[in-house]
Amino acid sequence: METLARRAGISQACVFRLFGTKKALFLQVVRRAFTRLIEGMDRAAEHTSGTGSVKVMGGYYDSVLADRTGLLVQLQAFAACADHEVREVVREHMARMWARGIRTRINAGLFEHLTEENNQ
Repeated sequence: METLARRAGISQACVFRLFGTKKALFLQVVRRAFTRLIEGMDRAAEHTSGTGSVKVMGGYYDSVLADRTGLLVQLQAFAACADHEVREVVREHMARMWARGIRTRINAGLFEHLTEENNQ
């Protein structure tokens, strides 16, 4: 938190006031990272449809891989999915990403079958 606050040019107390806990901050970072990814894929595939959308979104994702920080946030989020709150944030954003893929005939409810019981 100290390093983050210093880089942001604010006090550590301000970071805690804004987010309350490290976990809340992490969840917000995960939300933002996935939102940026989803919005970028939407922009990339805006004028495409069908399998063309999949190809364009895949190309966009390949370019995102060059952003090491964004990729590490995604990987850390996936690794932390044993935590219920993290898993829900990841599930929500992954479902949102797939729901946006309606152009490619991907079912929006793809991840609804994943529950805490069968995801142990």
